[in-house]
Formats: sequence, structure tokens, C-alpha cells
Amino acid sequence: TASPLPRQFAFQSAGMHFRGAGHAPEVSVVLDVPAGNMTLKQSNADAPYEGGIAYIALVRNATGEVVHKFRGEVPLASTAAQLAAFKESHFIYHEHLALRAGRYTLETAVSDQAGAKVSARKSVFVVPPDGPGLGISSVALVRTLRDKNQNTSDQDPFLISGKLVTPAISPSFEKSATDKLSFYLVIYPGKAESGKVQLS
Repeated sequence: TASPLPRQFAFQSAGMHFRGAGHAPEVSVVLDVPAGNMTLKQSNADAPYEGGIAYIALVRNATGEVVHKFRGEVPLASTAAQLAAFKESHFIYHEHLALRAGRYTLETAVSDQAGAKVSARKSVFVVPPDGPGLGISSVALVRTLRDKNQNTSDQDPFLISGKLVTPAISPSFEKSATDKLSFYLVIYPGKAESGKVQLS
């Protein structure tokens, strides 16, 4: 409820819409925290660097009612040799939920536990109505692509041909250092479609 919201470090969050079983709308809430923005401390010169992330997110419908809430804490640790690579990594969390069509507000707060810093942000996402017609999911830039494991749900909307997509939320790229960009989206053919759907 603070105004302005505290923003002591940068992170991103977003609600991305898909279709689930029977073309019913579903949403993946994605949280992206750059590890380099988190504080790591040593208890002594020979100890590992340690810290932690705590997060909470509320999804509100158009009337302001909280329809979903999730929270968690994640310990962070790195050796001195791994520290540079750690600072280039990202903590990514996403959770899937079924929502009715409509306009929603995502309120997210993240705490840097070792640095005693907090940032919060609000964003809006829209869930389009379901139906038998042609549809398209949210479009995401791909951060990484990895093999699925035993914890991966077969219903995960980011699962494609045995690979799991990690989306990049509001990324920026240096044109001189980037030769290609990969995008991920899902096309839902209409039930009356008989031919192959093409995207141009």
C-alpha cells in the first residue's frame, strides 16, 4: 500500500495467458529476480557467500478481490569461485493457475534478506475469453531451454517436445552483441480449422 512502492533493486513479474484442457483459460505467473541484485555475505573469510530471497504475490480481479496468493523463501549460496557466474544468473519462479477471462492486477514484493532491502511492483494482465476459435498465447522471449525432469508437469504451458522454456520478462539486449532472438508462443487452432495453421 506504500506510495510510491519501494524499489531498492530491480526485478520483473508478469502474468502470461494460455489455454488449458478444453480451451479453458489459464495463467502462468512468472517472477524473475536477477541474482546480481541480491546481497551475499560471508560469516568469515573461508565461509561461502550466503543470502536469501523472500517473495509474495497477490493476483487481484477487476473488483480488487484477491483470487490467488503465493509466497516463498529461497536460500542463496555461492563459493568465491562461483560468485561471478552466480551474479549473472536469475532466480525464476512460475506458478500456473486457472482464471476466468478478465482483467487482473499482479502485486509482487521481493525481499533481499541479507541486504535488508525490499522492492515491489504492480502490473496488469488480461485473460482473453475461452472458446473454440483460433487463439494465441502470450508471447515470451526465451531465456533458456532445458530438458524436463521428474518435477515437470505434462500440462506445463512452457513444455515443448520434452524441453522446458524459461521465459525472459522485460529483457534488454545489446544489438551489437545479439545475433538472434528466440520467441515462444502457443497457437490454438480453431475447432473448425481443417488446414495447417501458419504464423507470419
